[in-house]
Amino acid sequence: MTPTLCLRHRTDSRWRFVVTHASQCDWARLQRDLVDVFPNSSWSVRINQRIGSIVVCRLASAPRLRQDPLSLVFGRVAKQLNLQGFSVPETPLIPTEIVDRTSQKRLNALHSVFRGIANAASVSLSISTLLLSLALFIIGLLGILLPFSPGIWLLVVATALFDLALSFRRPFVV
Repeated sequence: MTPTLCLRHRTDSRWRFVVTHASQCDWARLQRDLVDVFPNSSWSVRINQRIGSIVVCRLASAPRLRQDPLSLVFGRVAKQLNLQGFSVPETPLIPTEIVDRTSQKRLNALHSVFRGIANAASVSLSISTLLLSLALFIIGLLGILLPFSPGIWLLVVATALFDLALSFRRPFVV
């Protein structure tokens, strides 16, 4: 398999890359070459051979960059890997090429429409169950005061309906 350079994490001044399938990479040479490309006065470079990780940090005292820092750092690291005989593109892929899949857009849109309809049905069912529970609770309170009426049973049913109304909303509430 051909090695690839993947950006795993980045901040404004730190980039962590992983070189996949790079068992034949000369890590000591790569470390020296990256230190030459990223001078110690402005940059810090760390390599973890075991997992194939390259971390490039820009120091706070470094001068301001005129171009996009991601393309600059990615291009320099890719160039050093290409000098070792690998075939790594020097421009990073844009995030939509990495994350987005166009074949699933329709499926996601359809899923969100169905989820919205189910959410609306759940809200209406929950509100109607809560109103019924409130009505039974009020009748049950009055039924407790009257002799020979099923007031306590109406309160039990009202409590069960209240719990049912909450369970209708549970899948939609985080």
